[in-house]
Amino acid sequence: MKEKTACITGHRRIPAGQTEAITKRLMDTLINCIKDGYCYFGVGGAWGFDTIVANLLLHLKATYPYIKLIIVLPCLNQTKFWDEADIIEYERIKNQADKVVYTSYSYFKGCMQKKKSAFSR
Repeated sequence: MKEKTACITGHRRIPAGQTEAITKRLMDTLINCIKDGYCYFGVGGAWGFDTIVANLLLHLKATYPYIKLIIVLPCLNQTKFWDEADIIEYERIKNQADKVVYTSYSYFKGCMQKKKSAFSR
């Protein structure tokens, strides 16, 4: 399984006017990964890059139903200070994921780095 897993996370802030170009490059990259045999995709649960990747993978599941979206989250209460619209989108993605992994129960200083180390396992 490990050799068929790609772990993806990125910046929360996408530069203004670059979302479309980044999305296209990501789509091409994800399709190439799938064609190269990757079928498990671990994705962080933050806004920005992570959300774009998760939504692209959910879209690609229509064509490649065997791929699996695994959301790797730092803690159960990650959305504590998020606005309602962002929480709704976060929950929609989480509910469509094939698996959700939490690296800790609650927020603590360093839990984001613990999430990053979960990607390297």
